[in-house]
Amino acid sequence: DRRGAGTDRLTGEREPALIPAPVYLERVRNLPEIERVGAKLIPSPPEWTRVVTELKAGVKPLAHQAARYRATSEINDRGCAMMVAIAVQTGERIDEMRHMRDVDIGEDEVRVVAYEGWTPKRHRERAIPVPKGTVKLARQFVAWRDGARGLNGADIALGEGWINDRLDEAWARLKVGDPTPRMHDCRRT
Repeated sequence: DRRGAGTDRLTGEREPALIPAPVYLERVRNLPEIERVGAKLIPSPPEWTRVVTELKAGVKPLAHQAARYRATSEINDRGCAMMVAIAVQTGERIDEMRHMRDVDIGEDEVRVVAYEGWTPKRHRERAIPVPKGTVKLARQFVAWRDGARGLNGADIALGEGWINDRLDEAWARLKVGDPTPRMHDCRRT
């Protein structure tokens, strides 16, 4: 580990804890999972808050890059941060967020609804109760996602690779140790 802190692979606990919190859930051990790929420890909501802040800061563009590249990069950094924040707050899968429509966002809920040949995992449609702030964020995310463009002007494919690369960068900048969380860990949190 970069800072001398590590993860005890037998007990599944971080030493030292990344963010000390007087919450009983911090002392609950994770249940063992079968055939899980990715982080063995699930970040807490305060840890995700730090990750979202780091994602919003983004990677600083090079000084010689054109202003339009810097603006596009900043917009996409915010979009990435919104995606992670919504996933943590709703428990939605990345594919469900890719298919979220403005009509699926209510006053106090976000609905996962099948449409136009797409269905949620196991065909389970559901309504997720959320606070007003998450509703506003979900609407902003849908607006960004529908117009998201890369630096080359092409549409961004919001896949696991794109978001996990950005998670890796943000987690490394936070210098909190391994393992790096994956997008699906937002759901698990």
